[in-house]
Amino acid sequence: ALGFMVFLVVLFQLLYYPSFEWARAAEEGVWSILWGSNVYSHVRLGDYFGESAGTSLLLHTWSLAVEFQTYLLLGVLFFWALAKSNNLRRLRLALAILSSISLVIAIAAQLDYTGGIWQAVSSYYSPVTRFYQIGVGSLVATFSGSSFARRPILALAGYVIIVGVALLPENFVSWNFAGLASVVGAVSLILSAAPGADLSLPEKLLAKVGNYSYSIYLWHWPILVVTQSVVTENLQQFLIGAVLTFVFSFLSTRFLEFPFMGSRINADSNRTKVRSIYISAMALCLTLLSA
Repeated sequence: ALGFMVFLVVLFQLLYYPSFEWARAAEEGVWSILWGSNVYSHVRLGDYFGESAGTSLLLHTWSLAVEFQTYLLLGVLFFWALAKSNNLRRLRLALAILSSISLVIAIAAQLDYTGGIWQAVSSYYSPVTRFYQIGVGSLVATFSGSSFARRPILALAGYVIIVGVALLPENFVSWNFAGLASVVGAVSLILSAAPGADLSLPEKLLAKVGNYSYSIYLWHWPILVVTQSVVTENLQQFLIGAVLTFVFSFLSTRFLEFPFMGSRINADSNRTKVRSIYISAMALCLTLLSA
């Protein structure tokens, strides 16, 4: 799905963008495919909220890069904690310590200090300042077999926090605290649900959105940037962007994600996986040749 999105986005830029933009498009494509776009964005684009970054069609892949970089560390932690014994306590302790360090650095990133290693470590794009967001989720997941009672008050708190953060005026709170609040809201929602219990209507809707969330993530940003560049009216931008995001996300999920993640190993799923590898290779080759 990532390879297909990058392939079409880079191809679109090669067809419709002026030639002096091709090198940047190619570079962004390469770094996105190799899960290093957070490094590229920090070095080449600068401030996430700046004008230069806002024109990048692949800017959003920085968070996917952080995710995969964090998974590498989590894989090491997993094997280190469970190699000698099937005991989760070592893993939980490591996750708790590393997540706490990450959170402290994320909050300390607000210190008005620029330059050197600290600037890179405390960057908006840094996996160090973001590790706790995935680390806390991993920590909660180690308790997934525990029996939680349904707690409606936690669910309500989670909805209020997440929606509240999303509706806050721009620059009302820093990205550090907005991220922390979002994590607290997500954990509240997770802990509010009892395993095996019937889902409420909001939970069913969230679960449905969750099925398509990865492709929505992949496609919403490039569509938003292109739409804003050709449509001036805000309502039209929203409507056109929403429709196009829905269409591309549905097609990506239905014909790439779902077949690839099919539970049964069969010829169709194997063909889909081979095609996915071809698509990713084509995207990488296209960006390398364009560079």
